[in-house]
Amino acid sequence: MAAFVRAGKPSGVLSGVYAFHVEQACNMIRPGDRILDLGCGPALLLTAIAVLNRDSSFLGIDLSDAMIEKGNKSVRDLAVSNVE
Repeated sequence: MAAFVRAGKPSGVLSGVYAFHVEQACNMIRPGDRILDLGCGPALLLTAIAVLNRDSSFLGIDLSDAMIEKGNKSVRDLAVSNVE
């Protein structure tokens, strides 16, 4: 799990892929939208999108309690108020 979390950070190997997906998602999201992320993992991608779309609300769901804990930490660390 730690390797997955590291890969999704801004300096991680997935940073380019995440940047592409953030841009694509932001092109589709409009103020007031409600977005559901199934299998959100540590919510690194979810929070990156949410930070750029503060007028929308986001819900991240994952089957792994450990991933939900990491996701909640990401939300707290970034002080993102539009993510559950």
